[in-house]
Parts: sequence; structure tokens; C-alpha cells
Amino acid sequence: MRIDATDVPTTTAELTAALDIHSRLPRWAGEVGGALATKAVRWGLTTTLPDDPTR
Repeated sequence: MRIDATDVPTTTAELTAALDIHSRLPRWAGEVGGALATKAVRWGLTTTLPDDPTR
């Protein structure tokens, strides 16, 4: 599954629906999803910055 900027909830209704779905998931699913999202964001930031001197 690919996630891009269009997948981010932008209205109150979308955010409420996303939170409702999240509240129905088991706790471990949220922890795994959060860890994967954090890794994806970090990977995306480090791979899209050209000429990063810290790499």
C-alpha cells in the first residue's frame, strides 16, 4: 500500500472517521502501525533530501 499526501485526513469528518477506525483496532496494531509510519516518514525524509551532509 502506498501512502501519499492525498491519504492525510483534511476535514473534520475525515479525521473523525480515521480516529473511529483507529479506536477499534487492537492496541498492538496501533503500536505496529505507528512504528511503521515513523519509519516510513524517516525513510522518506532521508531519501528525498539531496546532498544531505549528515548521510
